[in-house]
This record gives sequence, structure tokens and C-alpha cells, in this order.
Amino acid sequence: MNDIAQYILMRQSAGDHQSFIDLLDKTFTAFDEGHTLYTHNQSPELKPELVISLNQAQAGEYAPLVAHDQSLWLHRIFSAENTLATLLSERINSGDRSSAIDIKPFAEGLKPEQRLALEHVLNHRLTLINGGPGTGKTFTIARVVQALFSECSNTDIALSAPTGKAAKRMYESLQTSITQDTHHFELPEAQTLHRLLGISQNRAPLYGMHNKLPHDVVIVDEASMLSLELAHALFSALKPEARLILLGDADQLAAVDPGAVLHDLSRHSALQNHIITLTSSSRFSEEQGIGRLASTIQQNDPGGLDALLAESADISWYPEPSEHFYQRLFTPYQPYINALSTAEQPKALFDLFNTYRLLCATHHGPYGTQQINRTLRALHQQEFNLPVNDEAFHGLPIMITRNDYTLQLFNGDIGLCLRDSDGVLRAYFPDHEHPFDVSRLNPATVTDAYAMSVHKSQGSEFDYVALLGRAQDENILSREWFYTGVTRAKTSLSLYMDKTAIHYCLAHPSQRSTGLGILLDQHTA
Repeated sequence: MNDIAQYILMRQSAGDHQSFIDLLDKTFTAFDEGHTLYTHNQSPELKPELVISLNQAQAGEYAPLVAHDQSLWLHRIFSAENTLATLLSERINSGDRSSAIDIKPFAEGLKPEQRLALEHVLNHRLTLINGGPGTGKTFTIARVVQALFSECSNTDIALSAPTGKAAKRMYESLQTSITQDTHHFELPEAQTLHRLLGISQNRAPLYGMHNKLPHDVVIVDEASMLSLELAHALFSALKPEARLILLGDADQLAAVDPGAVLHDLSRHSALQNHIITLTSSSRFSEEQGIGRLASTIQQNDPGGLDALLAESADISWYPEPSEHFYQRLFTPYQPYINALSTAEQPKALFDLFNTYRLLCATHHGPYGTQQINRTLRALHQQEFNLPVNDEAFHGLPIMITRNDYTLQLFNGDIGLCLRDSDGVLRAYFPDHEHPFDVSRLNPATVTDAYAMSVHKSQGSEFDYVALLGRAQDENILSREWFYTGVTRAKTSLSLYMDKTAIHYCLAHPSQRSTGLGILLDQHTA
């Protein structure tokens, strides 16, 4: 049953209990905003048919809402969060998963913190490797994979990430790290968590409590994007003896869906012995502005920020709208636009297109994805004298906005519309061997992709990023939003934000109300 149907049934069953309906409305609103619970200003009255206590819910009783002190859960969300806390507690209290592997051959060249991560993975059932861009998370995991295969060539390892692009980047990075070494084995393909767990439209996951995943080791990259329900499904499907390794950056934005699992785990006392934080970045030098800006955001240190933005060679700061604003945003795509007339291989075009991206806070207004995509589409069409009413055309970048299980295209997937030598316009996606006729795509679930939200950019990296945000977007702006947007850039950043918006971001960390910490306290006490 979807959340809307559940909500309607709950309201109908409440009858004349207006106070309950008010609480239900507020709890659903909190859930829609990414929280897993609603914090009330007073403890709600318990009514066995409508609201029960946490202890009653843990004992197996049911009511639409679950209350603890001033917190309220929807029962379904409480059940998922409570089960996740139980499985986490069991995993961290189940003893070491000792290994007889001699790590010396695999620890060569690792920094002390990376070596510690390698040792921890080999001897525990749960490891969280936390760190920002360039701190060597993937390089460390490459050594982990090599060590595990050296112990047993039949070790069943699954590589996964919340999104297709994050899974693809994980596989490519691991492949690069491993092929440079003398150890050779067949690296398993990385896949989305939905595919790993067998989650499909309107169906329960194939793997779960009663049908465990066969894998001995599960490695999940970009774990900051783990929502409560996806984390619950993952932990439910693991064999008790399997190793789970979560890689991510706890300072990034939380998942689009409710929950902030990596953030919660990275700060809970019961998990501290299972977290290794990598701090030394090889991507950003101490002199590089992007790295210094990322550190400033993490530390909430606005002192000297203006000088940093004005003096850094790799950062261009535009605190006020500039002349020819949209043309300036379009110009970095010019190498890709030029290549559309000559490049024969889609991969070459993807490589060019993916060197640059526009990242926005919102979909609306002059700095929003809708206006920017509309304007850049027109500039693109002008380059080739194309009719402005063409819905799709050669070179148009597109993004899938809703899962399409028939075509195996998922929310956030980016493709290019390219005209073949036979004159047919087809949509190419990096993870698909064959393109689709554009006519097979549902226009209601496709949008232009010159610009995208920072949320959608998670799991991606680009040589050059333009980041746009206004003080008016304060319902979206946060410290995590700013940090995530800045760290998508590898070599160059254009910042279209005024001083007010920047300082607002620094002063406002994301605040998600979740119950995972409350429940972990209970299960690990």
C-alpha cells in the first residue's frame, strides 16, 4: 500500500478524533520533508486504537501512530527503523569476523588510516569508511577486495550503490585501482541497491529476512544516499556472517527519501569503533581553492571566506547576476556542442558532456533548473538552426525522473539523444548496451539535463561545476547542500551565489528528525 492510500485509510478510521487527525497530518508532512518522525511540543495522549507507546509497538501491538516522549512515528516507518536498529545492534555485538590474511602485501602504499580500514574490514562484520573526495576510500576498498580474493578465490563479493551512476563510477574507479596492481581477478560488476535486492515496482524485495543475499561481502558506495527504507531492506537481506562495508561522506546531503542513515551512524556512540574516517585528500592541495572552501564549509569557518573566493585561481565567484548570464553558463558546453557534428562514438560525446555540469538549489526562478534548461536548450538549437518546437533533437541531454522498470531506466539516469547514421534519433545511456528509440521514452518522466539539482548530482564528479543558489532558496540551502555542490567539482568551480546565501549555508546544517539514534540507544544499552 502506498503512503497516500495508507493516509486516507487512517483518516477514515479515525472518525471524529480531530486531535489524532491533526497529529497524523503533521507526521505525514514531516515524513514528506525527509524526517522519519514528528517531534511534538507535548507528549501525545495514548489511545490504543490510534496511538500506542514505543514499548507497546516493540511488543507487537499495532496502531497507526507510535509515540515516545514527544516523538511520533507512522507505524510502518517505526517498524523499519526499529528493525534496522535491531539488525545493527546484532551485527556490531556478534563478535569479530577474524581473518588470517597477511595484510602486508595489500597495505603497501596505504596511509595509516587506510591500513586501519583494511584491517577493520577483514576482522569485522560491519565497517563504515567515511571521508571526503580524494581521501582514498575506493583505493582502500581495492586493496580490501584483493585481500579477500587472496584468502578465497570463490569469495562472493557484491559491489553496489544507491544510484546507477554511482555504481558505474565505483566499478570504474575500482577497476583502475586494481588493474594497476600485479594481482588479477575478475571484478564483479557494480549494481544499484534496487537491482541487488530485487526491488521492482509495487513488489516486495526479492531478498529479505526470509531469503538472504548469497554474498559473503557487500560493499556499498555513496552511503550518504541511503534512505531509511533502503537501509532497512539492505540489512534485512544480509546473511548474519556476511561482511558489510559502507563507504560515504557523512558531511554530504542525506538521501532524497526520508532518513539520514550514514549521518546517524557516524555520530552514534555505539558505532564509533566501526567507523574509520579518512582525512588526507589527494584531490585537493592545501593551495587549491575548492579543497579549502570544502574545509571552510565543514568547519563552519566564515573568516577569510571573501578573500578565499576572490583569490583562488580555481574558483570564479559571481555574487551578482552578470551580463550574458545564460550564455556564460552555456559556454563550457561548447566543446561538446562542437563535437556533435564530428564525433562518431557515443562514449566520446558522453566524456565531453560530463566534463561540466550546472548544479542548482531549486527548479524554479532564474537560477532554477527549469529556466536554465529551457534557455540552454534554445541556445543549443540556435547552434544548429533547429526548430524551437522540436521535443528532442541531436545532442539533447536528458534525465530520467521516475523509475521505468520496463526499460530498466531509473530516476537520475542521464542519457544523450543522438541521431544515427540511418537518421533515427535514439537515446543512449551509459549502462545500456543498446540505445532506445526516443519514441519509447515517456515524455512525462524525462527532463532536459544541462542543469540538475545538487541532490541529483550525488555520486557524480565533474571537472568543472557551476553552482547556483540564491538567498530566496533558504528552504533548500544548507551546509550539506553547499558542501555537496562544491565537492562535485574536481578542478574548477564557478559560484553563482551572493554573500547572504553563502553565509546562510554555513550557518544552517541540515536538520532531519530521525528515531534511529533513539532506538539504537535502546538496543545497545
